[in-house]
Amino acid sequence: MEGKFVYAVISLDHALVWKDSLDPGTKPILIEESEDNPQYRKQHNAKVGDRDRSILDPKFADNLFAEIKDSQYIYLVSAGTGKANSAHQFADYLKGKHPELLKRILGTGTADVNSLSNNQLLELGRDRRTRLMQMD
Repeated sequence: MEGKFVYAVISLDHALVWKDSLDPGTKPILIEESEDNPQYRKQHNAKVGDRDRSILDPKFADNLFAEIKDSQYIYLVSAGTGKANSAHQFADYLKGKHPELLKRILGTGTADVNSLSNNQLLELGRDRRTRLMQMD
């Protein structure tokens, strides 16, 4: 597998993106959910209340897309399953707005991203990349 590999961890209110390296100690790019998006918040709270994040903030998704759009290979990780999994929500966003990028997503994974440290997430990314390379 040659080309630019991007590993994105999508959490409840932010994403961490490693796109230059997965070497130990590499710092991720932080993408935070927009704090001031009243239309999103109103729509979100009306649909599911203020405790669930089953609707991905469109500005957040746009910012994440902008960061990974030039990547050749993408692997997404998030916590939760079904509608609560932000990686799946982001893939749905791409399907609707940027379908050309979907074919570059090698897979999505589930991990307890809210309780793992950046170093643990980075180690997980290296493991997933190694497994994907073995399958190639």
